[in-house]
Amino acid sequence: MIKKVTLSYTATDYTGKEQSPRVTVTDSEDATIGSNYYTTTFSNNINVGVAKAVVTFQGNYSGTVTKKYTIRPMGTTLTGVNNYVPSYSKAQINIKAMRYYGMFEQQLVDIEVSFPPLKEVSEEDQGISGRVQQKA
Repeated sequence: MIKKVTLSYTATDYTGKEQSPRVTVTDSEDATIGSNYYTTTFSNNINVGVAKAVVTFQGNYSGTVTKKYTIRPMGTTLTGVNNYVPSYSKAQINIKAMRYYGMFEQQLVDIEVSFPPLKEVSEEDQGISGRVQQKA
């Protein structure tokens, strides 16, 4: 009796090539079942998204098990940081990055980070108080 079907990974990064994790099947006594007792068919296993491994049993075993795994985007490349505008009214940074989803698919990500207005610091806030007199 089949106890468990596991994949060598449940998430991987996009490479532009087929992503086919190693399949391990164990029986009710935790013994590994040889691959001659099943076939594995992969689908949607090249591009970013959810891929499937369908394990179909044969010989002494019967049935089908479907396992899903994720292909993540290749990554993000920072392409620039600009427009830093410090002032008492605002502070802002614009970040541009390129996110890769596949060999030809990419998305320009433009992020604007704003901070609350800067506060003018009074002498009192700086810890300066009282009067200073020069001795003669």
